[in-house]
Amino acid sequence: MQYDNLRKELLGALIALAKTSNSNLKTENTDRILIEGLVAAKTEVFGEEMLQKKLDMVRQEKHVISPNCSTCASPCGNTSEYDLDLLKEEEETCQKIKYQMLSELQEAAKKVYQAMMLKMDVSEQMDIFYKVLEIVTYTFEPEDLLKIQEELKETMK
Repeated sequence: MQYDNLRKELLGALIALAKTSNSNLKTENTDRILIEGLVAAKTEVFGEEMLQKKLDMVRQEKHVISPNCSTCASPCGNTSEYDLDLLKEEEETCQKIKYQMLSELQEAAKKVYQAMMLKMDVSEQMDIFYKVLEIVTYTFEPEDLLKIQEELKETMK
C-alpha cells in the first residue's frame, strides 16, 4: 500500500475510534493510542510498517471498546472508518477548514504525547481531540467550523 494512502487510512481509523469512544467507555489505552496514531500519521519519519502497526492498534482498540460492532447484523455506520476522500465532496471553505483542523490536531498531538509521557493531566486536551475528529464527519457551516477551530487553538495553548 502506498505511504500516503496508509496515512489517510490511519486517520480514517482514528476518526472511527473517536466516534466509537463517544458512545462506549474508553480503556486506559485509548487516549494514548489515539495520540500515537495522530503523531504517526503526521510524522514523515514513520515508515509503512510502523504506520500499519499503528493502524492495527487503532482497529484493535476500537474492537475492545465496542466488540459487538464488528459482528453487528445491522451496522449503523457510527463506528465505521472514515474515508477522507469524502471531504473533497464538501464545500471548498469547509473542506479547507477541516483539513486545517486535522493538521493542527496532528501538530498538537506531539505536545500532548510529550505531556502524557510526563504523566501530566491532558484530559481537557483529549476532549478537543475527540470532538474535532468526530466533527470532521459531519456537515457544518464555515462559521461553526471556525469557532471549533478557535476552540482547538485555545485548548492547545
